[in-house]
Amino acid sequence: MKEGPYAAEQFRKTRLSDWLGNQLKVLAQKLTIEHSKLGVCHLPAVIGWLCGGGISEACQLLCKAGDFQLALLVSQSSTPIVRQLVLKQLHEWRESGYDALISEDRLRVYVLLSGEQVWESSTRTINVCEVWTGYHPLLCT
Repeated sequence: MKEGPYAAEQFRKTRLSDWLGNQLKVLAQKLTIEHSKLGVCHLPAVIGWLCGGGISEACQLLCKAGDFQLALLVSQSSTPIVRQLVLKQLHEWRESGYDALISEDRLRVYVLLSGEQVWESSTRTINVCEVWTGYHPLLCT
């Protein structure tokens, strides 16, 4: 294989992606420990696992929290048809106004599962990346 500018750029992108995935997994582990405390929402940790590629860990956390329907959806989220169906559901919730009744963290999980990064709901803007701004300064820049 020839070494050149393209190979070097691909190598840098792969290394950055690996580093980011590892940082997100560490963050998700911290959020999972925080979730184990009574009364702390499990969804930020689930988002962390999903962003770091930890689908299995996200499903385990959802099952521990009794959120079985979302665990089932997350377990099937790698297929294009599931992403399309979740996106369709988001559209229907927005059109009916029901998305206003769903917590922001839960909507963020659905937006992430749909493959979107930013979603305009009927009442607010959901940005999947915003969840990290309070946790890791390098992820905010």
